[in-house]
Amino acid sequence: MILFGLSVNPYDLLIFAFLSSIGLACAFPSIEGILVDISPKRQKGEIAGVWSFAEDFGYLLGPLSGGLVAFYFGVNNAFTFIGIILIISVFPVLKVFRAIPKQHP
Repeated sequence: MILFGLSVNPYDLLIFAFLSSIGLACAFPSIEGILVDISPKRQKGEIAGVWSFAEDFGYLLGPLSGGLVAFYFGVNNAFTFIGIILIISVFPVLKVFRAIPKQHP
């Protein structure tokens, strides 16, 4: 996302969107697989539902918050701001992921 903020022409945006899409296409199936693997059998459906809700809610809030930041601070700053938020959000996720007990087959 930060690269989007550094773009100076539409071609840069196109290249960065392509690279971002490849990363997301690789990450989302992995995340869903991890959630299914670490979930207790009785809660798999509930956890999948919460994940689906959170993902869909993100699709709602993302454009709204991005639009507000872009309106008040500019488009490039919106991408940079959202990119920084994404980088910061990695740390709590890693902390939670490390706290999950490892299951050995």
